[in-house]
Amino acid sequence: MVYDSNQINIIQNKFEDLRFLPTNIDILVMEFLRTYDVLVQPSDPEIWNGWDNLAALDIFLNMSRGGGSIARSIFYTNRSAQVSQSLQNKSQDWTTWKRWALDHKDFEKFQDERTKEIEAYNKSVLKRINNPANRKLLDSVVIKGELRDKIKNIYNNLKYLLYGFLGIIIFRVYSEFYKILDFSNLYQPIIFLVLFVLSIFLLIFLAEFLIPEFLIWYFYKIKNL
Repeated sequence: MVYDSNQINIIQNKFEDLRFLPTNIDILVMEFLRTYDVLVQPSDPEIWNGWDNLAALDIFLNMSRGGGSIARSIFYTNRSAQVSQSLQNKSQDWTTWKRWALDHKDFEKFQDERTKEIEAYNKSVLKRINNPANRKLLDSVVIKGELRDKIKNIYNNLKYLLYGFLGIIIFRVYSEFYKILDFSNLYQPIIFLVLFVLSIFLLIFLAEFLIPEFLIWYFYKIKNL
């Protein structure tokens, strides 16, 4: 059995070292420009293909070139970032530099070679994902991830009813508390207001975080009994 695309996404969200590297044109242009010590990058986050930041992506891009290890790749990434301020100032216009790269006589060859390297790296990642030795760990991640998605979809449709129910309870409690307030005592209304605000934050925390996570934990435990 091999994992489907949705299951692979769940695994890759959990394990950064099992993510596929992007091969879109902007990534290739960015890498090509770096061979000329030009540090520019596109601003569109969608081209990172799920990577949170360029520093993390850089490490694994270098490994796909044959960087060999994460430690060596981190060294490469740090070294490549050590470019003079004058070069950085010259490299701010992404559109201009992208056009320069695309028109460069060596870019097509570079694009072909890097695409093959990245595709080979992605195939090796897929083999690691589907390796039977990793099955037990990754199956648990997939089961929990799929369960999380299902529960969150159901919960998101019902959480406003929960908001209303908890809101009514809070309103009733504070209505009774309000009746016994001594407004001649300055501190009681202030305490009342502070407690009311804290209750609203507690309501949001319960509805948005604690209850969904508890349901995921509970149903996952039942599923694995």
